[in-house]
Amino acid sequence: SGYQQTVICLNNVVDEGIREKLINSGIDVRVVGKFALCTGIGFIFLWFWLRHRRFDVSVTLLFFSDVLGLPLSYVAGISRRISSVRARNANYSAWQNWAVQRALMLADRVVSNSVTLEKYIVEDLGVARDKIFFIRNPLDLEELSDLTSDEEFRRAFNLPSDALVIGASGRLDYQKGFDVLIEAFSFLEDSSNHLVVFGEGKEK
Repeated sequence: SGYQQTVICLNNVVDEGIREKLINSGIDVRVVGKFALCTGIGFIFLWFWLRHRRFDVSVTLLFFSDVLGLPLSYVAGISRRISSVRARNANYSAWQNWAVQRALMLADRVVSNSVTLEKYIVEDLGVARDKIFFIRNPLDLEELSDLTSDEEFRRAFNLPSDALVIGASGRLDYQKGFDVLIEAFSFLEDSSNHLVVFGEGKEK
C-alpha cells in the first residue's frame, strides 16, 4: 500500500495469465516490443514516459532489461536504480558480459539470491561489494510437510532403501551446470549411490 508499480516488458512475448494477475492487482503493464526498440521509437517513448512519470526507483531483471533499462533510467532522472544477478551468466558471449558490466556501473544496488555469486559479481561484473545485497529465495516449510515420504519416493523411482540418493532440481540448461554435477557424481567410488535430477529445459 502507498506504492504505485509499473511493469515494462521490452519483448513482444507476454504471459497473458501473469499480465492479467498484475493488472488485477492494480499494477500498470506496458509492452514496448522488439519492433519499436529496433526502430528507435521504443527508446524515445520509454525515455519520455519514464521522465514524465517521475519514478522513484527502477528495478531491472536479465540482460536486455539491464543493458537498456539502466541507461534509460539514468537519463530519465530516476535516482534509485536496482538490478539483480541470480546466476553465473555462463551462456553470455564476451560482448554481452562487457555490456552488462558497463550497465551495472549505473546501478545503485545489485541484489542476488545466493552468496556463492558474490565473487562472480565482484570480479567478473565489477560491482563493488558494498553495493551487493543478498535476499535468499523463500521456502514454505508447511508445504514441505505434505511431500511424499522417503519410502514412497524411493519406491516411485525404484531406488534401494539403503542407497545414498543425491537430488537436484532446476531448469535443465547449460547455465545451471548439471553437466558439472553429473561429472562429479561419476567420480564417486561407491557404485550404489544414485543421482536423481528433476527439471525441464533444452538439455533434458
